[in-house]
Amino acid sequence: MKIAEVEISNFRTLYEAKIKFYNVTSFVGPNGVGKSTVLYALDWFFNGGRSGMLTPQDATYGHEQENIEVRVTFDDLNDNDRVVLGKYVNADVNTFTAWKIRTFADGNERLSANIKGYNLFTDLKVPNIAVSELKERYKNIQLKYPELQLKNATTKKNILDELNRWESDNPDKLTNVPEELTTNFNGFNSNDALASRFKFTLVRADLRANEEASDSRNSLLSEIIERAVDRKSADDRLINEFKTIQQNEKNIYEDVFGEPLKKLTSKFNKVVRGYNTNRSVEIQPNIQEINPPKTTFTIKVNDGENQTPVTKQGHGFQRTVLISALQLLSEKDDENENDNGVLCLAIEEPELFQHPIQAQVFASVLRKLADKPSNDVQVTYATHSPYFLEEKHFEQIYRLIRHSNGTSYSTKIFHASMSEVIDDLERYSVQDRQKKKEYLEKLYSNDLPIGIYANEVILVEGSTDKAIIESISEKMVNVSLAQKGIVIISCGSKSKIPQYYAILKGLGIPTSVVFDNDSGWGERSDKTGEARGKVQQAHISENNKIVRFLGLENTLENNDFPDAGTHQQTFIVDDTLEPYLEKNWKGWAEAYEHAVSELNPSSKKNAELYTQTIRALSIENCPASLSSFLETVNENC
Repeated sequence: MKIAEVEISNFRTLYEAKIKFYNVTSFVGPNGVGKSTVLYALDWFFNGGRSGMLTPQDATYGHEQENIEVRVTFDDLNDNDRVVLGKYVNADVNTFTAWKIRTFADGNERLSANIKGYNLFTDLKVPNIAVSELKERYKNIQLKYPELQLKNATTKKNILDELNRWESDNPDKLTNVPEELTTNFNGFNSNDALASRFKFTLVRADLRANEEASDSRNSLLSEIIERAVDRKSADDRLINEFKTIQQNEKNIYEDVFGEPLKKLTSKFNKVVRGYNTNRSVEIQPNIQEINPPKTTFTIKVNDGENQTPVTKQGHGFQRTVLISALQLLSEKDDENENDNGVLCLAIEEPELFQHPIQAQVFASVLRKLADKPSNDVQVTYATHSPYFLEEKHFEQIYRLIRHSNGTSYSTKIFHASMSEVIDDLERYSVQDRQKKKEYLEKLYSNDLPIGIYANEVILVEGSTDKAIIESISEKMVNVSLAQKGIVIISCGSKSKIPQYYAILKGLGIPTSVVFDNDSGWGERSDKTGEARGKVQQAHISENNKIVRFLGLENTLENNDFPDAGTHQQTFIVDDTLEPYLEKNWKGWAEAYEHAVSELNPSSKKNAELYTQTIRALSIENCPASLSSFLETVNENC
């Protein structure tokens, strides 16, 4: 069983949140928006949380009198899960929902779940219902719904037995109904039955390497041990050994003290009976009850000739121990068919104390952990690092932002689902949905993970376009894209711009576009005849599609080779950027040739070449339309 969906109500910064979970689920956004809150809410649901019972201070600001609730829906149930869940699932469903509620009115925490039942019987099965009330409700149902043919029953047991009998005889009439389960539901804590089917381990930003490297409940070391060895075998042998020790102790006492104590007891009782009492005494040795120790493990660090605890190491090495533990979990033997249940690893800021290369390795380990079915591992984390985001897995990313209405703040969660992105792309391409999905799953851009952290993004066609716009913005005194959190993403081609645009839109990131209208392609082309016609039609088709996607078809006079300049959040370049700048930026040709002679590049279309060219030019001569567009983007951000 794995987490399919989580709903959080009135917990800290998240007043209302509904989140679909994947093999790897990522949360990004500025500090204080609630990324870690999702992880803490789940920790409270599964483990009771680090701080114990929640207080009104854990409620969303202004809602301290309302209940806190976390609801978790699981899917992918297997036969072992069904055995443990018992009546709460049946053969025709593959999901199970449980929720935990903290009520401040009565000071209780309650765990509840959905079971299969008949809706009319729900009010008869509430906990602690008075027998008189139960009998009255049962009689009312008998009278109102005679077609149910419920038998007469006068005791609580008989009534509940009759309801269960009817439900067993009518499985086709049952639906998911809520049931309060404070007394009989096997939850996820400690030795509860569901703890063997699903374990949630939270690695907080404050490291806890000493805890994760100790053999305690839910620690990483404990999870590794549980999946590798059978503690019970050793514990059972120790119990037998200690039973033998205790029997030997009794035998020794009997051999050494048996006869003397019998004589002493006989003399003692003669004295006692002298006081006319019918009772007697017996002197015997105390047999010490010795409880065998439980099997536990620890990790020691061999540092040269010295052996030290993990806690005596630096934060970097402590994190290395945690990463190594996770990697060990990811390398589970495929031939091991033991069903140990699912382990959900929740990690707050996995990039902490990591060298960039180590962070990349860690990210790949987490992905390997989650994507290998035999591992039965689910991963979720809150991160500030692009190393832990992947373009092709954009659907697994949630972006959290805080909004102010003037008096208070609220958190909004953005998510680019695959279906919504494909819906958006319908305006661009008539390809079937499966083809669009395949293209999206093959996306690759080093820039997109960084762009997901941006306040605003500018999409361009290629790497040279990116270098040119970045170099221009660096020279503009009143425009600092980087300081405003504006990121330029090279999409690789004009045809890929809509894909990135749709993803960024889903994640709530304001996006501008720069693309070439390729109007001068003919002057640079050596194509003739039929080939020339095909190339021209390809340019026209691509221009029409991107214009339609951006919603500009009714604002441009010519959609085949659209009008150059700024149109809403889009800057259309006349032809391509290089000839456009050569034509409109005074001194470009000379500065460009000088850069060519200095750099001697293998290609005349070169990002470094254009960067050096722009650095040598006066920014006052930059084409006004382009500099005005960049100023507008900067001001809007």
